[in-house]
Amino acid sequence: SLGVGAYSEKDIQEGARALTGYTFEGDRFEFREQWHDKGPKAVLGAHGLLDGEGFVRAILDQPECARFICWKIYRYFVRSDIPQDLREAPRWAGEAIRAMASTMASRRHEIKPVLRQLFLSEHFYHPANAATEIKSPAELVVGAVRALNTPVRDLGVLNDAMERMGQELFFPPSVKGWEGGRSWINTSTLYIRQNVLVYLLTGRMPLGGAGKPADDYDPTPLLKDLAANAPGAEQEPRQVVEAFLRLLIGEARDERAAIVNDYLRAVDALDKPPTRETLTAILALITAMPEYQLA
Repeated sequence: SLGVGAYSEKDIQEGARALTGYTFEGDRFEFREQWHDKGPKAVLGAHGLLDGEGFVRAILDQPECARFICWKIYRYFVRSDIPQDLREAPRWAGEAIRAMASTMASRRHEIKPVLRQLFLSEHFYHPANAATEIKSPAELVVGAVRALNTPVRDLGVLNDAMERMGQELFFPPSVKGWEGGRSWINTSTLYIRQNVLVYLLTGRMPLGGAGKPADDYDPTPLLKDLAANAPGAEQEPRQVVEAFLRLLIGEARDERAAIVNDYLRAVDALDKPPTRETLTAILALITAMPEYQLA
């Protein structure tokens, strides 16, 4: 709640004294007064006969508390490359974090008003903050099911894939959680990432494994907005490619569209109304692109 450097070893020792007597019996919290150190304590500038609640108040009264928590929120939802020392951070990031911290302090450290402020800000949607974070395995899989409207398939297969990608759900490597960021990507996990997306799209396991037939997924509903805005465009492969690129990576970049169009040309599908199989192939190619790994 404060970050390294905002407290001393003495604060840790005095805080431990304030927490004496706090324990549990089975699944029930208990306070055993006879075990509590009732002597005076000094924690982070607070003095007195502090107990656990007094210890928590002493922490929350530190200006660094709101700043540190808002910095972690910002790193998680916006950009993970922002240093803890805001004097070393880009000015726009420091200003946003300080504004969030001010809201948190004024709202008795409630998280909801801070998240609302962040998510409704223009800053959150600024192009400089778009597609800067690598999706975690959970974000990749759940996001694909939601964005592509694929069948969920076999949860056992998905759980195994996420574990191989470095994220065994509910079992982080330490109390710190997963490292995240670039640690999600290496030569092994990138291969698995694409395999799990192909599995969601087609039901086919890698290396010829068993799976449901490819025709149990219908991607055509993803084109309803294209058809509504430009009737007939859903029958034009080039426009379909651009629509899917905007849907999945946020923009229809020419060099990415060229990759997909070259594939369609090679299979003689560039000048024909796209079939369900063609649409699925387009989605598989786009989800294999580096930009799809970013959020």
